[in-house]
Amino acid sequence: MHRIRLSFGNFLVFSIVTLFLFAFFQSNMEALGWESSEISKWVIWKFELLDLRSSGLLLLAAISVAYTRNQFEYGLRPTLDYRCQINSQPAIIEATASCFTTRLTNVGGGLAAVLVSSYTLKFKNEDQTHTTSYQGLVALLEKNGLRIEKDYDVVCFSTGWTLGAGEERVIFELNLENIAINDSRRKLQQLDIELQFEGRLKDRYIKRIYCIPRRGIVALDTD
Repeated sequence: MHRIRLSFGNFLVFSIVTLFLFAFFQSNMEALGWESSEISKWVIWKFELLDLRSSGLLLLAAISVAYTRNQFEYGLRPTLDYRCQINSQPAIIEATASCFTTRLTNVGGGLAAVLVSSYTLKFKNEDQTHTTSYQGLVALLEKNGLRIEKDYDVVCFSTGWTLGAGEERVIFELNLENIAINDSRRKLQQLDIELQFEGRLKDRYIKRIYCIPRRGIVALDTD
């Protein structure tokens, strides 16, 4: 996941660091050998802002506040993780035997709210990779003989879909019951979901989920 955020707090700390460096150089011109150089004649050194001790205390206070704020924000950041496994008890499809399941978990401390989602699908013996919406995914799978809620099921990540801190949900299931050699389920090679989501602090993240692992599903490769 990737987080990008430009905050006023970061700008404030940068400004105070600049002020401290200015006071440091202004107070130590003689020690730095600048007193008789052209540098000492610059107009900027004539400004009286804060002395070195005051700017140092201000910098220390700003760093303390920034650290405390960062720890507070860390506790509110969502972190999505997922795991794939074969289960004997399906959660969202109508099946009586084992199924392949992908579960999504928010292991972070804050709510995750989906902004944008996309689905990437690839079939065996095809060079083309399809990146589409939920409706497009269902249509492609149906065209290739897979029935939703019977052969598989997948969550529709609409805008506003949320996952709370510590919450876990099944987001994809594939029925492994009675798979014949020419079964349509054997066509599946790749099914990825990419989510763009944000936390309570409006930080944005991107997470890509491999619902079908790159190594494949053993049950689909066994004749």
